[in-house]
Amino acid sequence: MRPDSRTRQGMILFVVVAMLSLFAVVSIAFYYYAGQETTISRMSLENANRTRPDPDALLAYALRTLIFDEPDNGPPHNGPFKTHIATHSLLRNMFGSEGLEPFSGTGRLHGPDYNYYAPNAPNTWYDHYYATCYVNRSYDPAQDGSCNPPYTYPDMNHVFLGHLSYDSNTGQFVATAQSFIRRQLPLENTFLPYPPPSPPPPSFDPYDPQYNGFWTDPNWRPPGSNTAMPVALRQALVFRPHPLLHPNFPPPADIGGDVRNLPPGIPVRLPNGQLHYGNDSIWMDLGFPPQVGPDERNYKPLTYKPLFAFFITDLDGRCNLNKLVWNPYAQPPGPLMLDSFPAGY
Repeated sequence: MRPDSRTRQGMILFVVVAMLSLFAVVSIAFYYYAGQETTISRMSLENANRTRPDPDALLAYALRTLIFDEPDNGPPHNGPFKTHIATHSLLRNMFGSEGLEPFSGTGRLHGPDYNYYAPNAPNTWYDHYYATCYVNRSYDPAQDGSCNPPYTYPDMNHVFLGHLSYDSNTGQFVATAQSFIRRQLPLENTFLPYPPPSPPPPSFDPYDPQYNGFWTDPNWRPPGSNTAMPVALRQALVFRPHPLLHPNFPPPADIGGDVRNLPPGIPVRLPNGQLHYGNDSIWMDLGFPPQVGPDERNYKPLTYKPLFAFFITDLDGRCNLNKLVWNPYAQPPGPLMLDSFPAGY
């Protein structure tokens, strides 16, 4: 017998229906998989948002610390402290540690401190007037002076204070001082007794990239010095976490600091007169508790520390309330009259 030569009807339709069924199964599987991934992503995002601290709580904490100082550690409230801003709050700057009359103290005092270099260099001292970051140490009013000098100026007594000046030559504002950044710090002294002879010892800028060893080299020696600067002294000179004490924290991003707070176009004037258009503020540890949140890179919990950056300037030369005078004889009451006065200090 020869095989049946008749064509089978409907084979093409059968193949088409089979392929459509296969595509339908694949599409349904992809739909449910995509929906599951969407749900997982949304839950991860919600969980991440829940584990991040509330921005309003961070702002309230920063303002409270800036105004009232580090949380109370009991009388006489002089440490040891745990934050970089300790002793530099607005109220302590006004009333001092004792809380008596405002702006009635001596201010921070100059004087030799031999503790940093002892016992390796017992004859070497540093002027504690410039070592004003009191994290992990105490404030001694008898040695260091008071915190409420009878003036306001962006110096070591008011390290929280920055300053903006109007440059008539360029027609722009320029930051001539930065909050919690003080440059031209003196080197150590080996002169005995105190005070050192004139002229004063040379100075250096720890934020200048040429002194990067200040942040990275434990054996770094200042220019012209034969003694390595102790890490404890380096932390006392700056108000940001020091990388040698916090290995996961980097050196400053540039000569201006870590982050920018001022609007674009306002530069920082460096000691050499150059204008820097980068960062203008530094990260500070105010003692906010460590937080635990998701690490999107490794999909596991990540512990991090909230830091804060300030740029604080007064309104002197802009709207000086001491110059506002009310005219009580005008009928009806007349406008406020603003006297003219020079900008700055």
